[in-house]
Amino acid sequence: MKNLLYIDMAYTAQAMRLRQQGFWEARNSGGYFDRVWALHPIADRVVPGMQRTEIHRLAAGQIQIEGQSAACRLPGALAPLNFWLSQRALFNRLRRYFSKRGTSLVYATDALYGGLFAYFMARRLRCPLIIAVWGNWDDQWNATRTLAMPRLIPSKRIQDMIIRFVLRRADRVVVGNRNNFDYVAAHGAYPERISIVSTSKFLFADHFSDPVKRRSDRSILAELGLPLDARPLIHVGRLVPEKLPDQALDAMISAAHQDRSIYGLFAGDGALREKMQAHIDAEGLTDRIRLLGALSQSDLARLLPHCTVISPLTGMALIEAGLAGAPIVAYAHEWQTEFIDDGRNGYLVPPGDTHAMADKAIALLRDAETANVFSEAIRDHAMKIADRDLIYAAEREMYDEVIARFSAGAPS
Repeated sequence: MKNLLYIDMAYTAQAMRLRQQGFWEARNSGGYFDRVWALHPIADRVVPGMQRTEIHRLAAGQIQIEGQSAACRLPGALAPLNFWLSQRALFNRLRRYFSKRGTSLVYATDALYGGLFAYFMARRLRCPLIIAVWGNWDDQWNATRTLAMPRLIPSKRIQDMIIRFVLRRADRVVVGNRNNFDYVAAHGAYPERISIVSTSKFLFADHFSDPVKRRSDRSILAELGLPLDARPLIHVGRLVPEKLPDQALDAMISAAHQDRSIYGLFAGDGALREKMQAHIDAEGLTDRIRLLGALSQSDLARLLPHCTVISPLTGMALIEAGLAGAPIVAYAHEWQTEFIDDGRNGYLVPPGDTHAMADKAIALLRDAETANVFSEAIRDHAMKIADRDLIYAAEREMYDEVIARFSAGAPS
């Protein structure tokens, strides 16, 4: 049997269920693994009221384990000790469990705390280690001065040291695009051990449906209280500093003041919500720019074909926008320059230039011919990137090679 231990600190079981079943089933690469054990080692930091390690059965062969960072009853002043004791107990418990059952691979979706946990677990279980890096933390730091895991790792210097330590020891490093390839290579990953594999396999099935048919159903606009002929601007992503939603808001405000027919929407939630709402209210745009919170994937798939997308920095959601045939205005930043060919399937503007972003968005709303050209071109491009069968085939070939080389004692 092939078993996978998949360490992912981005998604709890609750968040997984909101993403729908296809999202977590994509972890087994189209049936490559017989069982996937997913682990969020410090889920209690995002799950209110969590009192113990929890195990969730998501589906046949799909188990989610949620650990604690503060399992011991210690005073707040001893929080670092509590963290260490709690994580050591979780690690030892899992090591004993997986030693009995056998593990083919340990896979972590970050090169920081999850990567460290995965590295030591892989060593104890004597199995290969794969680290996935689906972002560029140098670009994030340069744009926002935010760290990847600020509550755990206090400085950029320490962050970079951990990343180098983990990437140097991985049997394979997986990235989603060329930008991330260059990033991990600059931080210690051996180029011959890096594989580019699109994250599109995680997309909800409705995003692949024909955008023309989706566009013919305008009920989602009525449900949101918008005019049926509205073509709103939309930003999709968490409302956190590293995603630059405040800059998307500045662009929407600029566009809304120039054209009173323009509406703006934000699909996502996060720490900047109150600050952004206050800014919207102060600009007198409460009825035209709306923070929708976290939409279901079904509703997002219904909404996107009616929108023009504003993207200071977006990950997988940008592919969802492309599959919806939504015209896109994005910063020429990180992997967005790979996805968007400026002037052919979307517009790129200089990072930080919210006025240029607003102007390009207005131009698309007023030029239906160009918007339609971009819509068809970006849909075709996204469909090629998001071919799930090709992604699974590439992953399975990679897994076979990594496991075989590790078993033979050769570097992967």
